[in-house]
Amino acid sequence: MRRLPAAITGAVFTLSIAACGVDANHDAADTKGEDRGVEVTDLSSLVRLRATDPLLQPLMPWPREAEDAVAAVRDDWEVSAWRAPGGESWAEIDLVPFAGGVVTLEELALSFDGPPPDSLDLYHAAACGDGAATRLPWGDPTVPLDLSGLRAGCLRLVASSEAPYVLSDLRLVVRDAAITLPQPRPVPTPRGELRHVDSGVVEGFYGVPWSWRERRNMLRHLAHLGLGVYLYGPKHDPRHRAEWRTPYPPGEMEEFSRLAALGASLGVRVFFGISPFIDWDSDGQKSYETLLGKLREFQAVGYQAFVLLADDIEFEVEAPVDGAMGATHVAVANQLLADLRGGDPDVELWFVPTVYSDERLDQWTGGIDYLAALAEMDPKIRVMWTGPGTSNDTLRADDFDRFVQVVGRKPVLWENHWANDGGDGFTGRLPLGPYSGRDASVPDALRGIVANPLIQGATSRLVMTTLARYLDAPDASPGETRREAAATAELPFTVGAAADSTRDTALVGRIQALFDQDERGPPGWLEMEQAIEALEAALLPSGSLPVDEAGALLSLFAGLMTLPAEVARSGLDPDLDDELVYPLRKARLVGEAGLLGLLALGDRLAGAAASPHWAGAQAAHEAALFCRFVFSEGHLSGLLDAIAELEPIDRGFVAPDAGEPMPPCRAGQEFTWTPFVSCPHQELFGLPGATLDDTGVRWTPASPGRYAAVAVCRTGQGWGARIEDIRCGP
Repeated sequence: MRRLPAAITGAVFTLSIAACGVDANHDAADTKGEDRGVEVTDLSSLVRLRATDPLLQPLMPWPREAEDAVAAVRDDWEVSAWRAPGGESWAEIDLVPFAGGVVTLEELALSFDGPPPDSLDLYHAAACGDGAATRLPWGDPTVPLDLSGLRAGCLRLVASSEAPYVLSDLRLVVRDAAITLPQPRPVPTPRGELRHVDSGVVEGFYGVPWSWRERRNMLRHLAHLGLGVYLYGPKHDPRHRAEWRTPYPPGEMEEFSRLAALGASLGVRVFFGISPFIDWDSDGQKSYETLLGKLREFQAVGYQAFVLLADDIEFEVEAPVDGAMGATHVAVANQLLADLRGGDPDVELWFVPTVYSDERLDQWTGGIDYLAALAEMDPKIRVMWTGPGTSNDTLRADDFDRFVQVVGRKPVLWENHWANDGGDGFTGRLPLGPYSGRDASVPDALRGIVANPLIQGATSRLVMTTLARYLDAPDASPGETRREAAATAELPFTVGAAADSTRDTALVGRIQALFDQDERGPPGWLEMEQAIEALEAALLPSGSLPVDEAGALLSLFAGLMTLPAEVARSGLDPDLDDELVYPLRKARLVGEAGLLGLLALGDRLAGAAASPHWAGAQAAHEAALFCRFVFSEGHLSGLLDAIAELEPIDRGFVAPDAGEPMPPCRAGQEFTWTPFVSCPHQELFGLPGATLDDTGVRWTPASPGRYAAVAVCRTGQGWGARIEDIRCGP
């Protein structure tokens, strides 16, 4: 492997939407020789993907985006893919945010798990949303489609099929000298100088494991944060737990080796975790030999750190949780450390017990005996502990006294502050609140803090930044400072022509504010919730016209409506974009229902019994309820109920007059637009770089494609909004 220069003349680029793409973290691209002696580069992580919602699985009321939506073809999980429904379906590849315009294409190839769709057409255009798309029939989609010399910025696959089909892989070869590849992110500090060497992250959740790209991204992120630990232990990796005896195939071992090597170069210790006690044989000898052999394979590819996990096994074993079980676990751990160190004296071993909290200690009659047995564990083995409960609202140093008294050592805290895998199949939670509720004395009571964060690998970087900032300054306030640090720390992962440090940082900050919570409560946008409460209170006095309250809320709803399109057209990491599609859909629908509800409220305050906006508000609200992600639950419903119950009485409401229609839009050409005839207080959302003054909107779109724009107006007598879907041509 060798690194490519920033721009390559006459190169062939491969956009492979599948297992191991170029990292959005700016890994050097993987290259290999191809026909005509031209290099091939995999750019899978650099395109934007959108598609028809996947087929609903049995007993599921909404799509499982991590396993079945189109983003699933971008990960490495063998059981995930885009499960397209029968009938008409589409998938779209947007190259413009990365490339800045059209790209010269070479070939498109698809792979299916099972039969392909009955028919498939490819539409290509300069930009997504461009009405001038050209159709190419694809007679046999199992055979690569020759696109030699075709130039496009957007590809749209439109399929028709009586039965559902499964797209598992998509490969697009691009030939374009103008493409600039992202450069590797530099190592921030010399190896061994990380500030918090025994703190970091554990990939220890239930659900779809992170991709190798996300893991490498996280390693680089940890190094920049000064955190020194990455524990690998996803519960649903069968070779980690359910089928732990089964060796990993060579390709997977190569990825593990690459991960360990990257960690070593950054000073971050990568621990391989294994959970063997779910089916440990009666005398233990055969199981132990298998365990040791498997870990020696990892030693051979560069691993010096391991985690032995015995958590959550009580429903899979017949033996009681007691002192005998604890003694068995201790004996295995002690022998394992001795044997592994026989080949490498620097090997580390950590242990996650079955009794991993005070709550579980008291849950079983033999819980205290199990924990007491751990006192015989080799002092060099670190034991992980979650605290009083599996997750905790607050923590203080004395919360760990009981563990220390029984086991005789400080624990490493397994921190479930943001863990969102519980019940994730039905309720989607994206808790992005900063690390909080932990007293400044806690770090001194521990050997380290290792967070088990979100199922979402890219989004987990945001919360991990706030943990690092806590460790840097435990006495500091956990609010805006930690959030701002998280937004700034995401900038090295932005990529492509659309990247803009000011705008992208602001987008990340807005996203954090929308889902500002941790495991202690439902995520939601506090500013919007307070504004809704203020408007509801203002509606009570008879005869009042709540211009200020409604106007403030109108702006918040407008910002929600445009946010998904802004993220899709930003420089944010495409993995982050993938993870935000459904949460931001929920936010957009809340914004749409709320904004249309406010327009309907204006009609009622003008004395009209019926409103042309009300049906749209209700439809958007119903669609929001169908989206499983939690977002300020109940607040929108309460507002719409309050509007519906309000008697239509003329209180002097006058809506501002709408201005001119939206003019045609072309990339690179300035246009002006007057949303309202006259408005003293107006705002514009969704058009990056646009200016708004008394004469209206001035905007020069940087690139072609789809934009969502909302202009809002507030006068002394009322309020109004203009909602526009904009298609900018090349």
